[in-house]
Amino acid sequence: MTPPFSLVTQDRLVIREGGGCLSLFGLPFVAAGLLLLLAALGLVPGDIATDPRPWARPGLLFMGLVFSAVGGTLVFGRQWTTVDRTARVVLKQQGLVMPMRESRAPLDHYATVSLSVVEGDSDSSDRFPVTLKDRATGALTLCSFTDYGKARACATAVAQHLSLPLDDASSSHVVQLTGAELSMSLRERVRREGVPRREDLTSPPDTRIVVSRDADRTTLVIPNRPSNPLTLVGAAIPIALLFTFGRTLLPFFRQTHTPDGIIWVFGGFFTLAFGLPTLSALNAFIRSRRGATIVQASRDSLRVDQRGAWMTTTVAAVEGRDILDLDYTTTSSRVAAARTLAAQRTLQTHPSPQPVVSPRVERVISLLARFASGKGIVVKTRDRIVSFAQGLDDDETKYVYGVVRRALVE
Repeated sequence: MTPPFSLVTQDRLVIREGGGCLSLFGLPFVAAGLLLLLAALGLVPGDIATDPRPWARPGLLFMGLVFSAVGGTLVFGRQWTTVDRTARVVLKQQGLVMPMRESRAPLDHYATVSLSVVEGDSDSSDRFPVTLKDRATGALTLCSFTDYGKARACATAVAQHLSLPLDDASSSHVVQLTGAELSMSLRERVRREGVPRREDLTSPPDTRIVVSRDADRTTLVIPNRPSNPLTLVGAAIPIALLFTFGRTLLPFFRQTHTPDGIIWVFGGFFTLAFGLPTLSALNAFIRSRRGATIVQASRDSLRVDQRGAWMTTTVAAVEGRDILDLDYTTTSSRVAAARTLAAQRTLQTHPSPQPVVSPRVERVISLLARFASGKGIVVKTRDRIVSFAQGLDDDETKYVYGVVRRALVE
């Protein structure tokens, strides 16, 4: 992985954003924009040249400009952030291939470097912004990446460059790292602080998690939650509909002397349309009964496998020296984080000595808490974040976290 920063001098650290995959993503926009512009100018054969509507050509021209602008920004857009510890300033520059605009911010009031996470949705990925923070002056964003490894490396470089502590807030529990701890693995950091006493981790009652130990390796088998057998009744409905329609359509095709080729096409279409939902539901039912997450942890490595309905795939295989931290996210911690965020936003609009959540927002949070689920165990490595054991009860999540952490650090 190429680091997104470079130390151009002993006092100037430059962070680069833009280019790379974004450039490839922007190329189709540029091509589409140029094609629309050429069509609007009549240089590409088409119906636009003879279209009598007065808004046709200007509309096409406008769309071409928009596509070209978006694609050009993605392909050629760049941002440079220079952290100068001698001049005590942060210089931010934006431009197309070369700097075109810049702004400056002083460094004197910032006390920590923070690495946080902005969770994405179905249309966007998680982002990991790196900021300088101070209670009096707020926060100054230095960069933001969708790749945790790049964001962590960047945050570590800035913290070392400015001799500031790093607050890793990329998961539920904030960890502050200083000095040599910035580049240490989880086990090295724990050994440096002193190995904690061996606690007796008691499994939660009625848990289906199986833990076994062999020499220095601990294996956890976390079964999937079994689905209700009634789901098989729902899976049989598409098959019943297929037979019903089949018995109706086949005589109709015979009476109308439909060619056999067309009959086979329609038969294949209906089989896929009604058969795939049944196969998908059946596969999900088998996966819920047979599937499991298999975790093998030791002081030297961590391996996570996912056993599905028919095969087992490896989710992650990480060496111990590359594991930077281990955390967990439960349902209660996600609800607490939502309540804290709501209080902070309320404080911005209605300043008060103590941040307070309005009763209406509190009711919404309580309602959503019934449907929220924890993200499980979060493993932070030098390259990425790995999550597993999602959807467990809070007690089970904490138990798995304790077992895995003990196997990694002892």
